[in-house]
Amino acid sequence: MVNVPLAETWGALEELVWAGIVRRIGVCNYSTALLRDLLAGARTPPAVLQVELHPLLAQEKLLRFCREQGIAVTAFSPLGAPSYVP
Repeated sequence: MVNVPLAETWGALEELVWAGIVRRIGVCNYSTALLRDLLAGARTPPAVLQVELHPLLAQEKLLRFCREQGIAVTAFSPLGAPSYVP
C-alpha cells in the first residue's frame, strides 16, 4: 500500500478539472476539520460532500459549514442505516 498525501491526490483531481476531463470534484465522509484542511490548500474547492445524513444523524454543524463555503451536500442512507434500528 502506498501512502499518498491528501494534497497530492486533490491536486491530481484539480488537474482533471483544469484539463476539462471532469466538470466537478468532491469528497465523501469528510468532517468540518478535514474540509478546512482541504480548503486551506485547494485551488479548486470541492463541489460536493457526500455524507451519511438522516433524522438520527443530522450533522448540523457540518451542513452549516458546507452552506457557508458553497459546498453542496448529498446524503447516503437518507432514511437511516440499519445500524440505527433498535
